[in-house]
Amino acid sequence: MPLSSLGLGYRRVGSRRGEGVTLRTMSLFHRATGEYGPAIETAEAAAAIFGQLGDRLMEGYSVHARAKAQLRLGQIKEALAPLEEALSICQAMGNRWGLGVTLRTLGELHLADGNLRDADACLTAAMEVWQDMEAPLWCARTERDLALLHEARGEPEKAAAIRAEAMKVFHDHGAREYGELTEGATAL
Repeated sequence: MPLSSLGLGYRRVGSRRGEGVTLRTMSLFHRATGEYGPAIETAEAAAAIFGQLGDRLMEGYSVHARAKAQLRLGQIKEALAPLEEALSICQAMGNRWGLGVTLRTLGELHLADGNLRDADACLTAAMEVWQDMEAPLWCARTERDLALLHEARGEPEKAAAIRAEAMKVFHDHGAREYGELTEGATAL
């Protein structure tokens, strides 16, 4: 679907916020389906709208969405500054959920870049946010990343124990990750 037609109904009635929310949602959809170019494009458009509206939080969420798609494309250097911007916005606004997801994504970025010290700091801080919010599924998602960190450090037993905890939560919550990870394991 062309970018110009997304949020057209909201544009017709003059709701720039509705248009921005639609664009950000489409960015998340594109990223989930592996369409990273359109994910970046729609997230940028959403961020521009929210910036014009002065909605810093939604602008930060949109910037995060763009950076996450960039990260999936391996554009690590390009994703770092936008993620730091999104983190700053969430910190300034006291938005714990945004803080948790952005810290986790920064942890993923540092892990992909081989910066294990910063990956550990970000993932540990994200875990603290999720535990404080009592968000078990987000804890499990972060544990999955921590397992990768421990593997990168040459700690396979610790990685396996953390991954097992995450898998139990994924199973118990019927999360998509359980199917994705168990299918991947049987395909090996």
